[in-house]
Amino acid sequence: MKYTLILLIILSTQVFTQEKFFIYFKDKGTENTNSLNKTSAAYIQAVEDLSPKAVERRIKNMGEDFITYDDLPINKNYIAELENRGIQIIRKLSWFNSVSAVLTSDQIKSLQSLPFIKSIEPVKKLYFQNDPLLTDDQQLFKGMDNNYNYGVSLKQMSLSDVPLVHSKNINGQNVLIGILDSGFDWQIHNSLKDRNVIVEYDFIFDD
Repeated sequence: MKYTLILLIILSTQVFTQEKFFIYFKDKGTENTNSLNKTSAAYIQAVEDLSPKAVERRIKNMGEDFITYDDLPINKNYIAELENRGIQIIRKLSWFNSVSAVLTSDQIKSLQSLPFIKSIEPVKKLYFQNDPLLTDDQQLFKGMDNNYNYGVSLKQMSLSDVPLVHSKNINGQNVLIGILDSGFDWQIHNSLKDRNVIVEYDFIFDD
């Protein structure tokens, strides 16, 4: 099974001790509400925020009008207003039209009065449960007919029907893969240590 890894994102297991919130905006600004002018600064910025491969893929599937309203960047005036109020923005999420920040209760009340704020919601936390129990007679394990030995990873691979797809001679050759994880030593991991990892990034420590 051949894979080319283009991106490996590692998130530190360190957690923030303060509560984080998503601040959602009502729009992208009045100047962008009804227009996707290809000469506008917002449109040009949206294109620049995409990788060349993403642009190529979009043109293939969407044609020349491959930028949507959701792609437009968050309105700079909205960002400036938050920063003027002492809000330290952690992340900007253009497709969600929101930013994340650590907020006090007073800051939340202050922001809720702004006309361009749609809502303020706490960043949800993920709680892990025990792995589901899988048995050989489940549909998940049927239809496999190949010579690959998955070893101890059979259960994990079967959760995504990888053996079934693999049995149809779909091997992932020349596929670019991005991994999002909470953090592990990929350099010594059996499935990754010999792969071509193009780049990695830690979103907790920004390095």
